[in-house]
Amino acid sequence: MPGLPKSRSVVVPLGPAATWFRVCTGSRWTLHGGHVKYVKEIAAQRKVASELAADRKELLGQIPFGSELESTRFDLDRIAVPIVAVTGAYSAGKSALINAATGTRYLPTGVTPTTLVPVLLRRSAREACFMRTAAGFVEEPYSTATFKKLITDKNSTARHVVLDSPKLTAHGWHWLDTPGVNADMQRQAPLRLQARDIADICILATSALQPLTLSDLTQLREVGKIFKGNNLCVALTRIDQLPSGELASVERYVREMLDQALPGRALKVLPVSNGDAASLSALTQHLADVVYHHQKERLKEALEAWQNMIVHLQQLLEMRELLQVKSTTVQRIRTRLDAVILESGALLTTDLPIFMDETCRELKVRLPASQRQLLDTFRARFHQRFAERLQEIGARINRELAEALQQDVSSPISVTLANRFLRLLEPTNPFFDWASATLGGTMGAGAAASAALLSAALPPVGLMLAGAAVIGGLLGGLIGSASLIENGDELKEKIGRPTTLEYQQHLDAAIYSYRTDLQHLCRLIDQVSTIFSKPTAAAYDVQNMLQVLSMAEDRRSKRLVPSYQRIASELLVAEMAERQARFGLQPPPALASNNTPAASVGKRRKKA
Repeated sequence: MPGLPKSRSVVVPLGPAATWFRVCTGSRWTLHGGHVKYVKEIAAQRKVASELAADRKELLGQIPFGSELESTRFDLDRIAVPIVAVTGAYSAGKSALINAATGTRYLPTGVTPTTLVPVLLRRSAREACFMRTAAGFVEEPYSTATFKKLITDKNSTARHVVLDSPKLTAHGWHWLDTPGVNADMQRQAPLRLQARDIADICILATSALQPLTLSDLTQLREVGKIFKGNNLCVALTRIDQLPSGELASVERYVREMLDQALPGRALKVLPVSNGDAASLSALTQHLADVVYHHQKERLKEALEAWQNMIVHLQQLLEMRELLQVKSTTVQRIRTRLDAVILESGALLTTDLPIFMDETCRELKVRLPASQRQLLDTFRARFHQRFAERLQEIGARINRELAEALQQDVSSPISVTLANRFLRLLEPTNPFFDWASATLGGTMGAGAAASAALLSAALPPVGLMLAGAAVIGGLLGGLIGSASLIENGDELKEKIGRPTTLEYQQHLDAAIYSYRTDLQHLCRLIDQVSTIFSKPTAAAYDVQNMLQVLSMAEDRRSKRLVPSYQRIASELLVAEMAERQARFGLQPPPALASNNTPAASVGKRRKKA
């Protein structure tokens, strides 16, 4: 949530009011006797997100224009500790549910509306209360009476309240209590529930005594548009107040209504009683599962965005001489080369069926022959034709680029710029060969184009054939020598057309990539002009900035990414060991706890 006051996080996993206790495995905890997974993994991912946030803050402090160029802004605090919102009608038991889950009684409860503003509960090192007004967050002197008045008084100026406390049970997420949708619409208006601004995961609480009212269903459709997949679930509260034997029919009714309200979603329905340890444990386990996978996906995106930002800044610093390129030249490059790319792609699309017919005619004399052998030969010859035409396109692109660049860039500078252009582009680009373009030649275009295409735009032929061989063996020769192509029509239908379609799909993806990279190049040149033409640019220590970026990338690749990848890897190993133990299997040597050299020597001596 933008503008949230910083919390003083508690690094220890358990608090005084917690009812958790650790079990034998290092990555598992139990709540009220229930088995809760992912606690260790959520904490580990939180650590990676926190380290990434620190690295980002340090880097942007040394490169002042960095934050201006960041295209994707991730709230790393929200990735480190996601927010789980509990929403629904008033008197559905939202506040009571959060109280039971956190092991506290902070939130007032009652049969009349008690929560009139969103309330965020965060585990922290000290007890503190913050109130958000139109001007932002301000800290209020904490007392139970003050806190209650802020969230229950209709005359309160608070739009949102944050409560920090060390007494809250340690979860891997914060809790957000929301006003009942049918309680006070005027109080909700200043701060409606919005994706990425309020919460990451949502629980719709509905009373088992009156499940899924019209207001519930209306809100369900709204939040269903925001919270996708498992990030939305339903808590069926007050099940302890149902007559004996009625829970099953109520659950059945709720699932039928959910199927009608959000068809195809299959939302998780969790019956909860605040006094029932098992139901609270099931809710906590479900949330831990969702939080772990949500956090994992967002952290992956943040690490990728961080790498892109580092590369972007490096490109800008290395291309600062591009101040010589005029804006009219940039526009001419953007317009002309984009048109050439589209035109060349259309021509190559027209040529693909011709390539297929020519290749089929060449191979027709071999019929009948095995499908696998024909597939091998067909791909090789088809690809040769494709690469030759691509070389011609690359040469044309180079000529166009050379004519544009040489209007503004002198010959001595052109080689330097060429090297920087070359590093700018992704290795998947088969079209551009900036070095020969800036030198005014086309000699390297074909080789660059075909090499890039072989390595990226299409899978290597050898790998494809190896995969086909494996599949053929598994399927008893369906793609092997036992499957014969008898005539030209079969050759075209079973090999020619599928291969042509595959190349067309790769070509479409490549054209999109080339156009995207061209736009990126032109945007970079514009940014270079904006940044390095400022009076303050004369004071920039470019070499020091490049060194800072290099260290940031080194830390990202050698520490942050391996730490992130290791979390899922260790979880997989632990789950394998648990499954083996469940079925009474001996764990493999790599997983055995006593698989040490000393233990091995002891075993040998005992056996002797």
